[in-house]
Amino acid sequence: MKRLIFIVAALMAFTVNAATDGMLRNSDSWSNRGSDGIKVYYAVNRCLLKNDDNGKRNAPAVGSRAENVTEVELVPVTIKVQPDKNGENQRAFSMDIIRNDGASWGEMFESNVTLNVPKGEYLVEVMFVDGGLSVLFFPDVKVDGPMELTVNRDMATNSLTADPLIPGGARVVLPEAVEEDNAIGENYNTRFVNAEMYVCYKGVNKGTYMTEGEVENSGWRNEMTIHTNINDGNASFFWTFNMLTKDDKYAAFFITAPCDATYPDGIISNDYTKYLKFEPEIAHTPVYDEMGMGNDGQRVMLSVFNPKDELLSGGGSYSPQPFEVYICNELGDAAAPYALSFVSSLDILRGMPVGVIAPGAVGKDGKMFFASTQDGNSYATSLAGSENVYPVNPDFSFPYFQGLEFGNTSACCVTGHQLIDWSDTPFEYIFIANYYGNAGERRNPDVRTATAEVVIGGEVVLPRGATGAIYDWAEQRSQTEHPKEKVSYVFYDENIIVDGIKGYNICNVTVDEGKEDRDAPTLERLMLKNRDGNPTVRFASPADGKIALAGGDFVRHQYMRDTGSDGMVSSEYYTCSPADIKVEYAPRGSEEFTELTIEEDPAKFFMPGYGAYWEGSFSQVDRESPDGWFDLRVTLTDASGNTQEQTISPAFRVESLSSVEDAVADKDACIRVENGRIIAPSGAEIYDICGRPASSVPAPGIYIVRHAGKSVKVIL
Repeated sequence: MKRLIFIVAALMAFTVNAATDGMLRNSDSWSNRGSDGIKVYYAVNRCLLKNDDNGKRNAPAVGSRAENVTEVELVPVTIKVQPDKNGENQRAFSMDIIRNDGASWGEMFESNVTLNVPKGEYLVEVMFVDGGLSVLFFPDVKVDGPMELTVNRDMATNSLTADPLIPGGARVVLPEAVEEDNAIGENYNTRFVNAEMYVCYKGVNKGTYMTEGEVENSGWRNEMTIHTNINDGNASFFWTFNMLTKDDKYAAFFITAPCDATYPDGIISNDYTKYLKFEPEIAHTPVYDEMGMGNDGQRVMLSVFNPKDELLSGGGSYSPQPFEVYICNELGDAAAPYALSFVSSLDILRGMPVGVIAPGAVGKDGKMFFASTQDGNSYATSLAGSENVYPVNPDFSFPYFQGLEFGNTSACCVTGHQLIDWSDTPFEYIFIANYYGNAGERRNPDVRTATAEVVIGGEVVLPRGATGAIYDWAEQRSQTEHPKEKVSYVFYDENIIVDGIKGYNICNVTVDEGKEDRDAPTLERLMLKNRDGNPTVRFASPADGKIALAGGDFVRHQYMRDTGSDGMVSSEYYTCSPADIKVEYAPRGSEEFTELTIEEDPAKFFMPGYGAYWEGSFSQVDRESPDGWFDLRVTLTDASGNTQEQTISPAFRVESLSSVEDAVADKDACIRVENGRIIAPSGAEIYDICGRPASSVPAPGIYIVRHAGKSVKVIL
């Protein structure tokens, strides 16, 4: 249904919750950590509804959920718009009845509507847009039988106006026109949200697509005001705001109290002294140069979540130049919504900017923190059916520190299994791989550039190409008779450079079609940490590092969910079963892998979206590597023998385990780099890091020069 009330699903989103030492929230209220066996996110019985000919809804029998089937009667609710105080008839822009699980029933551009809904408790909303934005809110409406509600625009006796202040205390200068590509002034976005519902009310922003005359006539000109019936007695409504100033400085803030003594006369503002400057370092991936981007543009977004970790709103801006990012979060108590801002590079620009996205950032008590989320991961879907739940795992979150460069690491690969049941011939396949860097940054360019092939019995049956071809291959295979075999899906990510070294991730997912369980396990997160618990891939000695991993065997469960006016939809949730894990390391470029001992910590099991947690120490690493860099190989195996094996190169560096000397850059050095060439004495041998002979003008990277019985490392 087309509406001005937006349920926003951002391209990606981040949330804030618990981290160690209490720096964020207590996670116990929103995570379900188990110990053994299958772990389920929520344990609730839900009515699964389907319309019948008698005005009732019945749930179809769907697998394990059939025992929860009940019959639910639909009852009519009529909403009537009365004439205003001048006796003029009014027509609402929208009238909606919204349940707390996000299901909604509504109509647009009507004066009277009758909506058939199940018995229960709802939020009723009526919006008017002519002459300014007016929204009436009627929470906690109990529907026990047929009922009628009468509303009038004159009920909107309160006016709430956002008066945001940018860093330094200056007020925001709004545009004189909001027509696309014709805005005067700043690019801004403001929203009015309800903390308890999946509801987001759009205030004003550049994307309103009005001409100057339309803006003048509509009352939206230079206005960030909402007229409403709410007051300080039901203050579960909040403002969010983000903007890009004329000088490419980005400000984002979140205001937690709409209309109380703190904000007299309905003027809502923020404390500009709480702004924190945020300057994340984000390295470009190789595709940046291949695409000829030629700029260091960035994208900045703000996402707002309710206490249930459900996405309420999102918005942002991007610029061909780097932003100066300022964040002003005024977080409330546990009952209030919360906000995260995040920054990404611009590595690809094909209609939409795509880059490396740093984890969500939040400012609190004068400090900045990063929160690790499973954005875009279907395994993070809640049992209630919400696809906008983004829980944060505190064990992969950390405080902001100088020297952290997102994107300058290799990536772990997250894969998933999908049943396509809407096809004439249902089929299964391994869907597209996602990639995360060591600090939890999402490597979206890698998703775009990765390639894949399908192998059966050692034979390549689908040549290496775009990952999307797997879908077409699986669909065609479902329409032919074929034996049940072990099928391997191999994903290649070569869009990686770490400290000038060409890197890669090769991920092989193998499933046995003959088994009832055809869900392969997956690694969900890999983070190498130093003694302080901060993410890094560079260590002075083995004892300085440890490895943390999350993952498991995720099993899909499907059921039907009532969405309201849009009817029944097929929804899903996931449980996580145990999986065996094996972690190995090897000097970079070699196949001489040695197993690392890791242990599972049941107390850190986390759902949805992460699964089991394993940890190990690098004190076990005792082999040398020519340049100090090592590869990792991680293999997960479930009870049915399905596997995911991925090789990550280069994964980490240990300075004390480098087996060659660094070249000395002084006047006496006989081995040096000049103008992109390796200068060495006659008879010297030059090898790449894998031991292959190289010319004196090789590609950028690390090389070993051997001369006079001595090996010297050269970085080009």
